[in-house]
Amino acid sequence: MALYMLQHCCQGEGSTEYSHPGCGCPQWGIDCSSSEKVVSLCGWEEVDGYKSPLPKKYKTLTIVASGESESQEVSFYCADGADFWTRKTYTATATGSITYNANLLSGCTLEYGSGELVDEWIWRHCNDGNKNEIPGQTTCRDASSPVPTASGWWASNTTVNSGLEVVKSGGCFSGATYIDNRITTWTLDDESEDTEEDALARASSTSGTSCSSLWEKRSTGYSFIKRESEYTINLSALVDGFSYRFKPVIQRRTAVIGSYGGWTDVVTGWQSFTASGTTHTVGPVSLPHLEGYEYKIVSVIIERT
Repeated sequence: MALYMLQHCCQGEGSTEYSHPGCGCPQWGIDCSSSEKVVSLCGWEEVDGYKSPLPKKYKTLTIVASGESESQEVSFYCADGADFWTRKTYTATATGSITYNANLLSGCTLEYGSGELVDEWIWRHCNDGNKNEIPGQTTCRDASSPVPTASGWWASNTTVNSGLEVVKSGGCFSGATYIDNRITTWTLDDESEDTEEDALARASSTSGTSCSSLWEKRSTGYSFIKRESEYTINLSALVDGFSYRFKPVIQRRTAVIGSYGGWTDVVTGWQSFTASGTTHTVGPVSLPHLEGYEYKIVSVIIERT
């Protein structure tokens, strides 16, 4: 009596076909695990029109007050209204400095650091006809002042000296009755740049099952995603003792934020094995991980050899 083993016609790479005994054609499955970070730079942005090709943020903002006012003639009534006279406004001096910092341990909040800006001036006391010069002092920015925002720390009507420094004529000293030569210089500390490496180090990871690796490249923004992924290939419906070969089908695309590219195939090589049972497992294997690209595994090709 003749015995016949059922043969199946199975699809290999492209349009190739091969015969396979047993309960059917070899099958494949893919399991993936991933670790993802959403990374954000912290601090104050560069000035519009002076931003670096790859935008930066800085963790320290310093404001320094300097300069004195000039004098000019001003007419006014004394407090009791009894005398009209002409006096000069007197020298007003801007001094002090104040520092703000990005708090990396508290969600990158922008906070007051230390210092104050002081506007010190001289005025006349009119009581009883006395015209004595009397000193006065006003603190115009300290811990109680609003913290400058990340994108609007420079106000309107400013003079931009560079991408990191803004000089404000008059600064926060307003309402002066003299010709104002006082300024505040707002400076981003170039040594406080928040680098992508620093931001990556403090970002937390989220575990997942994505079958793609991703390392976004920034263009105009301050955030990006970096995801690592590895896959495990599970082959089944094999015949014990038979030889097989397989290869993963992997694709990639460019991943520049705002302009992702199209998917293209990645060349992968064949891997051979001899089945020692009806199943075979390979992995975990890490997907390629390059800045500016996303990779994904989409399928597996398996053939009997």
